[in-house]
Amino acid sequence: MKLGISKIAKTLVFIGFLTIFSALITNYANAENRYVFKSNSNDQMKIALTFDDGPHPRKTKRILDVLDKYNVHATFFVIGVNVQNYPNVLESVIEKGHELGNHTFSHQILKSASVSKIKNEISDTEDALYDRYSLRTNLLRPPCGLYDSNL
Repeated sequence: MKLGISKIAKTLVFIGFLTIFSALITNYANAENRYVFKSNSNDQMKIALTFDDGPHPRKTKRILDVLDKYNVHATFFVIGVNVQNYPNVLESVIEKGHELGNHTFSHQILKSASVSKIKNEISDTEDALYDRYSLRTNLLRPPCGLYDSNL
């Protein structure tokens, strides 16, 4: 089934709104989670478009085409193994000026994981990005949004 560009754009906007409620717009949740972004309460009307689990050889290109058409930037939370498997796809994301975030190396749930496992999942993704593109991220989105005090 082929989707028209307007239907894809509507889908991306809907995904963006869903992302707002599940992850990160910009306000400190509370003192214990002061670096967990969940919402933004000020007089500015802004949204952040974010995409997880890539880069993906087909889906990422379709997303980039729509973002290009509307001159919109987004944050792509990448999985380290996909960074290694699809370097040309990620190159397109970087060339177009989109922001990157870390979504762990293997997309395993890290809630209740050992500190060592957590460090490896994050640093392995950072290493994959740095080795190929000399880039580091400053954002982390844990798989499924699940985290505990270790993370």
